[in-house]
Amino acid sequence: MLKNLVAKAFSSLAQRAVESAEANFGEGKGMAKKRFAINFVLARVPISGAFRPLLENILVELIDIAIESACKKIKS
Repeated sequence: MLKNLVAKAFSSLAQRAVESAEANFGEGKGMAKKRFAINFVLARVPISGAFRPLLENILVELIDIAIESACKKIKS
C-alpha cells in the first residue's frame, strides 16, 4: 500500500523521465532507458548529505513502480 502511494507521488516525474528516456534512446535499449529514468527522478528528489545513498536505495524500487506505470501509459 505504501509503495503504491509513493509511486503515485512520483507519477508525474516518472512520466517526464520516461518521455525523456524515449527521446534520448529511441526504440530498444530497455535497461539503459530504465536506468536513465531512475537517475532522472533521483536527481530531482530533494535529498542531501549522508542520507542520500540510503534513501536512494529505498526509493529506487518505488520509482521503478512509477516508471513502469508511466511506460504502460505511453504504450496505450
